[in-house]
Amino acid sequence: MRPSSRSIFALVLALLLAAMPLAVLAQSTPMASPAMGTLTPLVTGLTNPRGFTWGPDGTLYIALGGSGGATAATAGGTPVPLLMGNSASVIAVKSDGCRSTVASGLPSYIFTQEGWIWGAMDVAMLNGDLYVLSGGGGVGLDQPTKPNGVYKINSDGSTTLLADLSTWFVAHPPKFVAPDYDPSGSLFAMIAGKDGFWVSEAVGGRVMKVGLDGSITLVADVSTQHPVPTGLAPAPDGGVYLGFETAAPFTDGGSKVIEIHADGSGTGYWTG
Repeated sequence: MRPSSRSIFALVLALLLAAMPLAVLAQSTPMASPAMGTLTPLVTGLTNPRGFTWGPDGTLYIALGGSGGATAATAGGTPVPLLMGNSASVIAVKSDGCRSTVASGLPSYIFTQEGWIWGAMDVAMLNGDLYVLSGGGGVGLDQPTKPNGVYKINSDGSTTLLADLSTWFVAHPPKFVAPDYDPSGSLFAMIAGKDGFWVSEAVGGRVMKVGLDGSITLVADVSTQHPVPTGLAPAPDGGVYLGFETAAPFTDGGSKVIEIHADGSGTGYWTG
């Protein structure tokens, strides 16, 4: 069965948004397209936008990765090329473009050698509640911030930890440990399922399910050959479609999309 156009669009757009390190998504003038006419930006000036979701009233919620911070990180007393802060956030955007902040002060860090940013990576709505996938913290740094994981965003803008993925990653390394693997995980995407969330961890090459009770279950380990799984979209049988960024040098034709079934088995969908 082919995926719906909405699933394809969500997967492609999520991949495009999240693959822009240090990019500020902004357009000062409408973009012209011969096929689609004029596109008018809804909101501009976003600092490293990542995943997004829609609320039941049509509000658009966007995770912003932030810009790291000024705190130099060390691990076991050894300096690491990270600058940490609490600059990540989640915003709400109405249909008229009016924006507001629903959660701020979330952990963010920048990998200074490459300019890559981790922070608030994705958002998802389940049972009327908003959740954020936070990837800018960790447990292995000497100046620890909030652990990477899934957090519920409360009505007052505070967050409550649902699932501590950092600690789980440390206890459950992937089959293949890549040279650039972070023991606290490199989180990328999150989508809501029936009774919890699907989460992708890019550098470690894994897909997990997080239950509303805080449980964490490994669904698939696809770390072999370091394909870097990233974007997620729902599949009609209750599983997910999973896209791959691939590792450097990002050879054309090397990426693919697979379908991961609810039981963890995988089948190819698009290749090349």
